[in-house]
Amino acid sequence: MRAIHVPHSRIPRGQVGHTEGVPDAVAHRLADVHDIVSAWR
Repeated sequence: MRAIHVPHSRIPRGQVGHTEGVPDAVAHRLADVHDIVSAWR
C-alpha cells in the first residue's frame, strides 16, 4: 500500500492516527492526487 500526504488537510486531533513513517508522495492540492497515482502505474 502506498500513502499520499496532504499537509493542508484539517483532521481533528482526536482522529489523527500514528505519525510514524514516510509518505510515498506529497500532494499540495487534492487535484495533484490523480497525477501522482497515474505516475505509479
